[in-house]
Amino acid sequence: AFWWAEDDWGWALEPGPEAIWLPAWMMIHARWRWDGDTRYGRPLFGPAARAYKRVAEGESDIAIRRKTRAGMRYVHELPDADDARVQEYMQINAEALGSTAAVVDFFTNVQGGISAIQGDANLSQIEDVEHHIETMFLASPLPLALVGYGKNLNRDILEQKQDQYDRALEGISAWVVDQMVEPILERQWLLAGIWPEGLEYEIRQAYKKPLTADEVRQTAEALIKLKATQLFQDEMLIDIGAMMLPHVDAERVKEELQAAMEAQPDEIERMAALVQAQQAQNQQGGGGRVAGGESDPQNPQPGPGQEDTGNG
Repeated sequence: AFWWAEDDWGWALEPGPEAIWLPAWMMIHARWRWDGDTRYGRPLFGPAARAYKRVAEGESDIAIRRKTRAGMRYVHELPDADDARVQEYMQINAEALGSTAAVVDFFTNVQGGISAIQGDANLSQIEDVEHHIETMFLASPLPLALVGYGKNLNRDILEQKQDQYDRALEGISAWVVDQMVEPILERQWLLAGIWPEGLEYEIRQAYKKPLTADEVRQTAEALIKLKATQLFQDEMLIDIGAMMLPHVDAERVKEELQAAMEAQPDEIERMAALVQAQQAQNQQGGGGRVAGGESDPQNPQPGPGQEDTGNG
């Protein structure tokens, strides 16, 4: 059995009085990268935890730097002015000093001037944060180029990255089915009094990518070449085609093929009956006849409306 409790002091070795006990049949363990020697596996994003903290901290630093150091500063020069004169100047120009307009005018009748101090010119140097982002994504099957972090990539590279991600996603989906979906279904069937070993079922992943004409053509050519080797049965070729074209329902194709094969003997018998009837009709109809009632193939008689063009 397993127990769970809210412990303020970290991991507890003994269950407390408020522990919630769970029987083993209610627990399903999904283990990622489980080597068999430990109770649990390793999290998919476990290696990225440290890099993620640095990325989050770096993003905050960038935002703070831009707020505090990106703006332009102005130096108002008032030669030989005491504090009272400076305060008077600030009060007179309070509306202009607190303005957020793009253009602000200042007027003065004393010696001095206003000079601008540019903001921090190094705010674009974020290579350290980019490094931590790349390090963090090493633990993810999702390529950086697909989420907007790619640089200097052409279309072919993006397609390769997408294919790489699709293959990785298939592996993760298979792990989810093996570690979560199937155990949950089989456990629920057992609770309902159904023996899972006596059932036949298939779990399919939803395929959102639309098929292209080139994919269909390449799949058809590959299946034709496999069939020409005479090493694959039709059912196996259908399964292979369904793997290459996820939109194809393999079971439905097999049922239609079986129905066509079962209807084929009836079609052959029907065609044979038609041929026999046609032969019987030809024998009864006959062509031209000579005296005695039998046809003479050496001297056929002209039919109605025809002239005898023979000599003599």
